[in-house]
Amino acid sequence: MTHSPFKLPFYVPWIMLYALIIGAGVASAHMWLEKHEERRLPSGYIELNLDKTKYELGEQIVFTITNHFPAPVFVTNQCPREPLNVYRHENGHWKQLHATADSDAECYEEERNVAIESESSRSYNFDDWPQLFREPGVYRVAAQLDHYGDIPFQDFVIMEEPEHIIVEDHVTVTKEAPEPTPAATTETVAPEPVSVQTITPELPHHDEEEEEYEDDEDERHHEDDDDEEEDDD
Repeated sequence: MTHSPFKLPFYVPWIMLYALIIGAGVASAHMWLEKHEERRLPSGYIELNLDKTKYELGEQIVFTITNHFPAPVFVTNQCPREPLNVYRHENGHWKQLHATADSDAECYEEERNVAIESESSRSYNFDDWPQLFREPGVYRVAAQLDHYGDIPFQDFVIMEEPEHIIVEDHVTVTKEAPEPTPAATTETVAPEPVSVQTITPELPHHDEEEEEYEDDEDERHHEDDDDEEEDDD
């Protein structure tokens, strides 16, 4: 009696059948759980904002997380690690940065799990992690929360600290342009006309002498008349 060398034992097909059934059941259960979780998750989103888009080197950076879900969300205080994921744009790629707060940092005094109510917000800063932003450049912060798939982020720029240049106040005096000195010109001055005035000397008036002369003449006439009368006699 000849036996085939490739004949499988009788139990192998049964094992394969059971494996297929179990795999199908696991896949169905996983799909059902995903649908169930989607139905349980409320509709909403988390918003991350910064107080500015440009900062000077060493300036305080404040961020705000706002809850737009109908239920509270919880933010974990990861102190001494940085509160958000921080990235710096270098050579065309985003490089994640890490820092550790000092032992006397204020973040140790805050709650480990902070609840943010619906349509409420909480603000924080990076004052305990100044080494994260010690160089100018383009940065990105992202809020990665538990049980929340989407990761909100914001980009911003840190500029170099402006140089303080002391500029002395100069009073600009506007000088008026000097009037041009006129060139020496030869001016012909016409002589003023000389008026010739004929001065007639005033003769002294001899009114009294004329009167005396007239009186003398009258007396002579009277005397002549008297002489003639005597001759007639």
